[in-house]
Amino acid sequence: MQSSLRLCWLDYLRGLNIVATLLFHSILAYSPFIQANDISNLPIPFVDANTTFPVADIFLLIRPIFSVQLMFFISGLFTWRSLGKRGPIGYVVVRFKRLILPLVITWLFIMPVTYVPAVIANQISFLPIRLAHLWFLWVLFVFDVIIAFIYSFLRIHIEGLIFFLNNFILTLLIGFTSVIAYLYSISHAGDTGWQPFFGSQVFLVPTGWLGLYFFYFLLGVVMGSRSLNNCVMSTNWFSPFSNYSNGLTRSLICAILVLTLFLQLRANIDFLILRLGLSMAWTVVNILYVLSGLLIVASLILLSKRFLRRQHFLLDNLSLNSYGLYLIHYTFVVWIQFFLSHSLVIGFVKPLVVILLCIPLSWYAADLLRRFPLLRSLFTSG
Repeated sequence: MQSSLRLCWLDYLRGLNIVATLLFHSILAYSPFIQANDISNLPIPFVDANTTFPVADIFLLIRPIFSVQLMFFISGLFTWRSLGKRGPIGYVVVRFKRLILPLVITWLFIMPVTYVPAVIANQISFLPIRLAHLWFLWVLFVFDVIIAFIYSFLRIHIEGLIFFLNNFILTLLIGFTSVIAYLYSISHAGDTGWQPFFGSQVFLVPTGWLGLYFFYFLLGVVMGSRSLNNCVMSTNWFSPFSNYSNGLTRSLICAILVLTLFLQLRANIDFLILRLGLSMAWTVVNILYVLSGLLIVASLILLSKRFLRRQHFLLDNLSLNSYGLYLIHYTFVVWIQFFLSHSLVIGFVKPLVVILLCIPLSWYAADLLRRFPLLRSLFTSG
């Protein structure tokens, strides 16, 4: 039984978002867009050259609008309180154990197995073992270190500013800052939005989104600080900890409208360029991209608060195993994709088979690893 302090609906939302990540990775190998690019510049271990699934490109367009942003947002929610409890140095040590140790263990012992199908398929003797999806962990740790440094010198000033801001001003700041963060990041990204850090292909990171991801992490820190430090847990509707969720319908409607407009303009970007010019057309599309992401994240928070407040044994188990599921799922995804690549399975059935097999297998493996005493603290969600 989870503590009420853990807010089960928030744990459930995080777990379901990781399952969505698993679904996303399950269809990437069949994306025409991915197949048309050199995957050496992308954190993707395997592509099925024999099968194309055009619907995958729709998910490739929609999922990056909100999913990783939501993960960074949730990661930041309890940061300020944890810093107050442990202090900056203690917080960084705990986060190192929580993020970097599992990353190193997974990279050393699990990711080499993940890249074997790529070595076989490309008939090469050596392939650098990249972090692939694990980039999230070390980037999050860097964000944690930055916040710990800021906390050390500016805690009193920041808490005073957060207390002063009302919902309307904060909403305007969030919208404006998120757009600026994304436009700045995307202007410094490569063709695919991914670039190597430290001069190594092992550390491929989404530079086109880093500014936006850091914004969401900071947003989580600010929201968590407002809710936990200023006694507004039940009265501030803007807070993710609020019991007041009357904004759900409004948020959903706005999210659907803005997302629809973004998809429509993105699909007709050539026409928009003719009307507005190259720079203005992409600026409009990028602004809608950011705003639709904000509205979707807000809607998911409100939906979870309203419909996931009661504990459920299956979601409880998912919450416990979601971290392990995130760490190891790509190995199962890649090997299933590899075995299906030369099979007689009809093209559109392949991603469905991958999903149906990798979810239970990854979940079971994560639960099994969590039961080993030496691995329990590394693979248990917290």
